[in-house]
Amino acid sequence: MKLFLLSQSVIDGYDVYDSCVVVAEDAIDASTIHPRSTWSGKLLRINPDETNFWPDWPNQSGDISVKYLGEAAPSFTSPSVICASFNAG
Repeated sequence: MKLFLLSQSVIDGYDVYDSCVVVAEDAIDASTIHPRSTWSGKLLRINPDETNFWPDWPNQSGDISVKYLGEAAPSFTSPSVICASFNAG
């Protein structure tokens, strides 16, 4: 598993996520993870087939910047969100 920094600049303002750090197999898998997973207790994925599925994060993985940070600790065996930045209003 690998660590990735996800960020977005498409949705601006309050009550939106601007970035998060995730654990995933690869950059494509990472780009589908929604930062709200930190609150839900389960892994959430973006859904490009629905408009405004979550209005606080882009629904298209092409709108999300993915930066590889390094290898995750061996204890991480499934995709997850490590931390997220939420701009509360």
